[in-house]
Amino acid sequence: MRIALTLVAALIAALALTAFAAEEAPAPAAKKAPVIGVFDSRAIAIVYAASEHQETYLKGLKVRLEAAKVAKDVKEVERISAEAKRRQLEFHLMAFSADSVKELLEPVAAGLPAVAKAAGVDVIVSKWEIVHRAADLKTVDVTTALVKLYDPDEKSLKILKDLEGREPLPREAVLRHQEK
Repeated sequence: MRIALTLVAALIAALALTAFAAEEAPAPAAKKAPVIGVFDSRAIAIVYAASEHQETYLKGLKVRLEAAKVAKDVKEVERISAEAKRRQLEFHLMAFSADSVKELLEPVAAGLPAVAKAAGVDVIVSKWEIVHRAADLKTVDVTTALVKLYDPDEKSLKILKDLEGREPLPREAVLRHQEK
């Protein structure tokens, strides 16, 4: 009988502890699905091209080119000219196709967290870089908010308006056009 009473007491104690632990354990948090901020990378290339950031780069390039010409450094002149042509091709691929604009976002990187917070997104990615998405994945277009970080002029905004609803050109088409 003593053994039975001891077993019953142990069982009651175990049940009491289980009930107490269940009351103290936090309920598992519902898993929040991430919200993805998407943008049209072509818009970034267009506003960057007219921005003070690009202007600063071009002024520096011009200074370097003039210095190389004054020094009669033909190799440096050729190198700078090649850099300018390469940069122009890169911009055409970003503005007319869908090449990455990650480096163009670097000057405004400090503003990205505020854009993400205001839009309620967890990550920001070019809409052209998404190769698959679940049907229920929530996306928010943050193109306009990103564009505003560059303080765009009216001409750039008009170009962006004309761009709406148009798909990017295939990369190969832009490259073929550059060869002409």
